[in-house]
Amino acid sequence: MTATGGTTPRTFSITAGSLPAGLALAASTGIISGTPTVSTGSGTSITATVTDAYGCSTSRTYNLKICPTIALSPATLPNGGLNTDYSQTITASGGAAPYTYSLSSGSLPEGLNFDDDTAEISGRPVTLDSGTFTIVATDANGCQGTRSYTLTVACPAVTITPELPNFTVGTAYSETLEASPQSGLLAQYFSGKNFDSLVLTRQETSIDNSWGSGSPDPLVPTDNFSARWAGFLIPPTTGTYSVQVTADDGVRLWINGTLAINKWFDQSATTYTVSKSFTAGVAVTIKMEYYENGGSAVAKLKWSGPSVTLGAASPWRDYTWAVVSGSLPAGLSLNASTGVISGTPTSATSATFTVRATDGNSCVGTKVYTLAPDCTELTMGPASLAGGTVGTAYSQTATASGGASPLTWEVASGTLPAGLTLNTSTGMISGTPTTVATSV
Repeated sequence: MTATGGTTPRTFSITAGSLPAGLALAASTGIISGTPTVSTGSGTSITATVTDAYGCSTSRTYNLKICPTIALSPATLPNGGLNTDYSQTITASGGAAPYTYSLSSGSLPEGLNFDDDTAEISGRPVTLDSGTFTIVATDANGCQGTRSYTLTVACPAVTITPELPNFTVGTAYSETLEASPQSGLLAQYFSGKNFDSLVLTRQETSIDNSWGSGSPDPLVPTDNFSARWAGFLIPPTTGTYSVQVTADDGVRLWINGTLAINKWFDQSATTYTVSKSFTAGVAVTIKMEYYENGGSAVAKLKWSGPSVTLGAASPWRDYTWAVVSGSLPAGLSLNASTGVISGTPTSATSATFTVRATDGNSCVGTKVYTLAPDCTELTMGPASLAGGTVGTAYSQTATASGGASPLTWEVASGTLPAGLTLNTSTGMISGTPTTVATSV
């Protein structure tokens, strides 16, 4: 504390109330110092008096607040998975509840949001970028604690399903592999114009929406909502493309990470176009954001270019598939775009192979499969064999239905009558019996 006027030396003192435990006043300098040992809640009232050399004095009342140490938890945040639901709640301790929370600096990874009311970080990251930010917790007495976080977005664990059934030689086979989490064009819908609260995440085939006065989904408000789409377009031909957005109200469009259209304001349905050069087969990253204030709601993304007539932008890259080790059974193949294993097996030989699924961000998952042949039921005939005569040529052919050619034959038990043999390729029993006998 300082004083002006009067005659030095001056003396400072506490004349009403008392300093918080651990603090002391130096009478000659007016310095209050020390290490507080207890918090004071909303504060403690003290009156300080300064007296000059002639005994003249003046006083002032202060409210001195000693805040507790407020800690935020957790100490670190778990990593987020690209295009994977994320949820983490921040909590505070050490102060007086209830707490309020706010994001004081930095930014979250794209696709994630911080809810001031619930202190929850949630959403789906749409890029592999990390975010560094600081969260502040304020207790009921206005005391604050802060913690800086770095949230890293990594590739999610890509899971391939289902288990595959065995095959039958000569019978058509078709099974579709699937991978999760979702890829392709991902759509997120929020209540509020500034992505306030995530209410819906789903996969869509295009951005070609005219909702009128309605809503994208019962979970989404009819007015005052926002949306974000992210995915990868695959240009079929190399050349210059026109990329077109139409929106009522605000719209922003990023192409390959660069903001290409920024019309973030209320407006009637308006179309904006940019030209970009794309290479055939090379994925183009697209992110489109939109908000609806009120009235009619329109959000569209179209493109046109070499061999592409103006229309809703597609196709959106989903997972691509490949066999990366081993090989499929002879006669089967894997469609790289659809994940369908199909064909007609031609060999009764087991096969072990590894399938890999790769999404648009080059995140991968693998799964090892072993496919074995299933035997079809073989039915033999005739039910009984005709008798023979000693010294007379004998011929009887066993038949079979089912199974896969070629068939081989053998005597599994017992013996043929003397003079007769079994042809292992044709199933014919032939020869001239030499003795009278019954064979089983």
